[in-house]
Amino acid sequence: MKKLIFVFLLYSLSILYSDELELWSQAAILIDGETDQILYQKNPNKLVAPASMTKVVTLFIVYEYISQGGHKDEYVTVSKNADWRNLPRDSSLMFIEEGQSVTLLELMKGLAIPSGNDAAIAIAEHISGSVPAFIEFMNRRVTELGFRSMKFIDASGFDDNNSITVLEFAQFVAIFYEKYPEAIEELFSLKEFSYPKIKNGETSIGLVTQFNHNPMVGYFPGCDGLKTGFIYKSGLNISLSAKRNGRRVYAVLSGVYDDDKKVAELKRVIDSAKILEYGLSAYKNVTLDNIPLKAMSVINGCSSNIYPVIPYKRNFTLGFIDSLSYSLKEIEAPVEVGESLGNVTFIQNGLTYIFPIIASNSVQVIRSNLFYKLLDIF
Repeated sequence: MKKLIFVFLLYSLSILYSDELELWSQAAILIDGETDQILYQKNPNKLVAPASMTKVVTLFIVYEYISQGGHKDEYVTVSKNADWRNLPRDSSLMFIEEGQSVTLLELMKGLAIPSGNDAAIAIAEHISGSVPAFIEFMNRRVTELGFRSMKFIDASGFDDNNSITVLEFAQFVAIFYEKYPEAIEELFSLKEFSYPKIKNGETSIGLVTQFNHNPMVGYFPGCDGLKTGFIYKSGLNISLSAKRNGRRVYAVLSGVYDDDKKVAELKRVIDSAKILEYGLSAYKNVTLDNIPLKAMSVINGCSSNIYPVIPYKRNFTLGFIDSLSYSLKEIEAPVEVGESLGNVTFIQNGLTYIFPIIASNSVQVIRSNLFYKLLDIF
């Protein structure tokens, strides 16, 4: 399986530079981590069931709890509700059992890496006293953060009535990584997780080692998260983060289907590789005032050209195939430094960005020969 994934990654990286990515995903979004610009979108506002990507939100709530006085090393006693033997067999599990004592960080790892639905229940009960209370708080927090489409019925994503859009979820992921960057090394970039240890108490099945459900971690250069998800309603989903040469991008894909689930998983890998490589290779971040703009001609000027600049130092993600056009007033000498010249327009993946442009140099009026002769006389 790993060799197949590697082959398909190579295939994906060979077909990147096109005006439009072709993805199997029914909904997709790609945003730059620094500028928040949308670099690619496909049905970004379509409501989809996030499945286990829901656990990213659950983990965000845990980090907030820790920032307000909780501790990663505090112990949680597993309840009967959270015992894996009482959960559906077709769900992802950490394999915690009633009566075991587990640190909060262990539960966080069990949530992030093997995607344990049992860990989600244990966390919800520990933080809020019950799963319903946790869900109520979870929904309130995402609303407070400005996300209107994100609605949750459970803390694990098993229920197909959970709801997100890929756009809002990518924006949420950006907030998560910016606020709690330690989650990258502590959770999402880990390749495997083993449970239980002797300290956790008795177990009916012994030590279980599970690998990260995210197939891109460890295989796509720079990918360090986050979560996969599968539910019949929305097909295969994945939320992604990758960093290269100081630039980070976030992507969310939803709705990868195939009658053969293994084929669907390979399709998701291909889509993931294509969208991440596109975001990291086809764009660069520059400050607006450093974007090179073509010189413009000046009427009746002693110099034939004026050099425009965008008068902002704000970062901007510039694509190598983006279209650029000017909207200008007629430029006639004299022109002073800083004088308004009109606007420059960038068209990027269906989105339009318009910025004012100003003169970076001055141009004086051409003096006629008669004018110079008069100067000589006087």
